[in-house]
Amino acid sequence: MAIFLLFVAFVLTAVFAYYALIRPNQSIVSKYDAKRKILEFNDYPIVGASLRLLGTGEEMYSTILKMADEYRQTGMFLVQMGVEPWLILFKAEYIQKILNGSKHLNKNRGYDFLHPWLKTGLLTSKGRKWAERRKLLTPSFHYNILNDFIVVFNEQALIMCGKLEERIGQGEFDIGPYITLCALDIICDTAMGKNANAQRNSESPYVKSLHHVCEILVERQKSPWLWPNLLFQLFGNGRTFYQCLKVLHGFTKDIIETRQKEYNENEAKIMEEENPEADNAEETNIYLQKKRRVFLDLLLYNWHRGALTTEDIQEEVDTFMFEGHDTTSVAMMWALFLITSHPEVYKKVNEEIEEVFGDSDRPATPDDLKKLDYLEMAMKESQRIYPSVPMIGRKTTEELEIGKIKGRKFYYGFKIPENHTVALIIGSLHRDPECFPDPFVYNPDRFLPENIKNRHAYAFLPFSAGRRNCIGQKFAIAEEKTLLSWIFRRFRVEPTQAEADLHPEMGLVLRPKYGIKVKVAKR
Repeated sequence: MAIFLLFVAFVLTAVFAYYALIRPNQSIVSKYDAKRKILEFNDYPIVGASLRLLGTGEEMYSTILKMADEYRQTGMFLVQMGVEPWLILFKAEYIQKILNGSKHLNKNRGYDFLHPWLKTGLLTSKGRKWAERRKLLTPSFHYNILNDFIVVFNEQALIMCGKLEERIGQGEFDIGPYITLCALDIICDTAMGKNANAQRNSESPYVKSLHHVCEILVERQKSPWLWPNLLFQLFGNGRTFYQCLKVLHGFTKDIIETRQKEYNENEAKIMEEENPEADNAEETNIYLQKKRRVFLDLLLYNWHRGALTTEDIQEEVDTFMFEGHDTTSVAMMWALFLITSHPEVYKKVNEEIEEVFGDSDRPATPDDLKKLDYLEMAMKESQRIYPSVPMIGRKTTEELEIGKIKGRKFYYGFKIPENHTVALIIGSLHRDPECFPDPFVYNPDRFLPENIKNRHAYAFLPFSAGRRNCIGQKFAIAEEKTLLSWIFRRFRVEPTQAEADLHPEMGLVLRPKYGIKVKVAKR
C-alpha cells in the first residue's frame, strides 16, 4: 500500500508540475501582460489560488468578494485554480461579451463534477445536444403551463403554513427548512407528478441524500487534489457521494419506469391529436387542457416518438429536481429576511398583499401574482444582494476581446485566449457601485421602471442571460411570489438575527450558514 501511495504521489507531482509550471509559461504568461499588473498571477506554486479558498463556504465567498473589490477598477483578475488559470469577471460590459451571442455557451470544467449525478442534462450539456434539448424542453415552461402549476404552489404552500402554525408562540426557529421542503414537494409534483411528502417526512432518504451530495460536490470543486476520481474515492467523500447518488437516481428511476408502463398507445394518440405539428417549438403545447400535465409528460411524449431515450429522461428529471428547488428556496429565504428586516419595506409588501387578497383565504391566481409588483421588486433586490447562484462558469470557444481595460494612465484592448476558463462572479457584479450606488443598502425602488431603463442590461443577472439563461425563471418567480404571499397573509414574521449574523455560505447555491431565525405570530 505504501508503494502504491508513493507512486500516486509521484504521478500527481509530475502532472501538477507540468500544468502549473511548464504549460502556464507557454500558454498563459505569453498571452497576458503581467508587467502592467492589471491581472494577478502570483498564486501559490502547483495548487494556485486553492489554498486561499480553503475553509468553509462562507470563507470562500468572502475571499472571492474581497479579491474582486481589490480589482474593482479593472473588473477582472486572473488566478490559478489547481492546474489551470481562471479569468474572473465581474463588470457588466465584460460579462455581456461572454453571455451574449451564440459562441461561448459551454460550461467550464467546474460543472464536470456534476456529471455523475446529472449526466449531461440541460445544465451541463454543450454544443448541439444542449441546443436541441433546450428547444425540445422550452414548451414545458409556456406561460399556460405555468398557470396550471400555480395550483400546486397553493396546495404545498398551505401545507407549509400548517407546519408554521405549530411554531406560533414557540419562540425562535429556523424557517429555512420549511421553505426548502415545500419547494422540494413542489418540484416533485410539477416535474414528475409525484408527491415526495418531504414536508411531512423531512427524514426521508431522498431529502438526506440530496443534502449530502450538494455538500460533497462543493468540497470537491474547491479542492484540486480531489479532482482525480481515484483520489476522490480514496481520500474524499467519494464513497458517501456515490451511495447517495444511488438513492437519488433510484428515486427518479422508479417514477420514470412506472410512468413508462402507464404510458400506453391511447395516451400517445390523444396527445398527438391535441398537438398538431408546430413550426416553432414555443408554439407547441403537448399538455392537455383536460388534465394537468407535468414536466415528465413532455419527456415521455418525446420518448414515445423516439426523440429521447430512458437515460435522457433520467438526466433531465434529475437536473430539474436539483435546479427546481435549491435555487428557489434560498431566494425565498433571503427575501423573507430582508423584507421583514426593513419595516418600511415590510409594510409596503403587506399593504400590497392586502390590496390584492383583502382578508380572504383564497388561493392565489395568475392574475393575483401579476399585481404583486412591489413584492417582486423586493425579491429582485434580495437577489441582487444575495444571488442564489453567485458564480457562473464558461469556457471560451475562440479568442475574444472584451473591451478596453484601464491601466495606470492608459487604456488597452484585452483579449481572452481560446479555450480559456472564465468565471463570472454575479455576487460582485450586483455590488458594482457604478450600477448600484450604495450597493449594500437594501432598496427595492432600484427596480422601478424609471431606475431600470438607464442601467446596463447585464448589471443584474439572477437567472444568467443570453441563450443559456435559466429556462425556469418564470416558474421560479411565480413560485416565490405564491409562497411568500401566503406566509405574509397568514403570519406576522419577526426576524431574530441581524444581517451580520447570516454569514452567506457559497455552495452550489448561496445560502445563509445558520439559517433564517424568526418568530411567527398569527396575523
